[in-house]
Amino acid sequence: MAVVAACGPALDDFQPFDSTVDGATQADAAEDDDADNGPVATRLRWSFELGGRVTSSPAIGADGTIYIGSELTTSGQLYAITPDGDEDWSVDVYAPVTTAIALTAVRLYFGCADGSVRAVSRADGGAIWSYPSVPPVLSSPAVGADGTVYIGTGNGMHAITPDGKEKWARQSLWQQHSSPAISADGSTVYYGDGTDGFFAVDAQNGTLEWRDDTGAPVVSSPAIADDGTVVVGLPNGHIRAYSPDGGERWSVPTLNVVGASPAIGMDGTVYNGSDDTFLHAIRTSGTTQWKFPTGAEVISTPAVAADGTVYVGSANGTFYAVTSGGQKAWEFPTGDVIYASPAIAADGTVYVGSFDGKLYALNGTSPMAASAWPKFRRSTTNTGHASSSR
Repeated sequence: MAVVAACGPALDDFQPFDSTVDGATQADAAEDDDADNGPVATRLRWSFELGGRVTSSPAIGADGTIYIGSELTTSGQLYAITPDGDEDWSVDVYAPVTTAIALTAVRLYFGCADGSVRAVSRADGGAIWSYPSVPPVLSSPAVGADGTVYIGTGNGMHAITPDGKEKWARQSLWQQHSSPAISADGSTVYYGDGTDGFFAVDAQNGTLEWRDDTGAPVVSSPAIADDGTVVVGLPNGHIRAYSPDGGERWSVPTLNVVGASPAIGMDGTVYNGSDDTFLHAIRTSGTTQWKFPTGAEVISTPAVAADGTVYVGSANGTFYAVTSGGQKAWEFPTGDVIYASPAIAADGTVYVGSFDGKLYALNGTSPMAASAWPKFRRSTTNTGHASSSR
């Protein structure tokens, strides 16, 4: 088996593709019937034009408001969108928004291509503070119970106080892609390093607790199971599970780099995409249950619904709903690469952004699974904390 020992594809590796189907865009083609799925137009609830490609994964408030950012060539917009697809507010943040939005009671946190980490008002997007670092910021923020924000930037992992000051920083030779995850008790932060390792550090001071030398940068972001097992994709093509103290519990090979991040289902099944073009389902014992072909690299993290449906996007622009048994339930075509990860609202609506510049609201079948880590950043608020409410 040939394993590519390199980073997953960078954002700029994905060029817009020819998304025309008999003269119409793929998204327009959703108006037509599909032989396997029936009229896929019934899947589309609405779409919202964000003005630039979307790598940001949305956060959803308790009232159903969706918060998401977009990338323009030299700027970026932050949006609050109602559940009906109308704009509540938007602000120009003067730099591409390159991370998921983390949501708290009164604030939104996110990172930008200019190296800044931002805190803004949830009510209207008004600036609260901006923390400067080395560009770009590709790692999404995690928020601790005390309000500390943990995030990777162009030069390492940073812990930022609620008032926007540095708490601690761990330097890396290369930019961080991996987004941190906070243990249930709040004591440990897990993340993939931009140089060559997977790290566990003390949340209070950044002291190293343990590391696994992976030999190349870790792009995938960890998920934490109910028993504290930490799962992450690795550059050697494996999906690996660690005990909280760093021991290996299992490691499952795929056929290429694993840059996508895992999600965990109700029964503990791990779902993780790979550059080998498959979505992999792995049992708690560390054996493969099934793998689903998506036709292109999978960079998007799956989201798992309460009925067992697994939603995931592919680099070919197609968004898939996959049954718990690994069969295609339906698919929906967007107009470009899907890099961002989906979110599932309480009413079952599935939200996902695409490089075609749109946020899509699709009719799902059930709310998000009440599992340990059912989506990217765990909860609909994207706080990356194992004890946060879903």
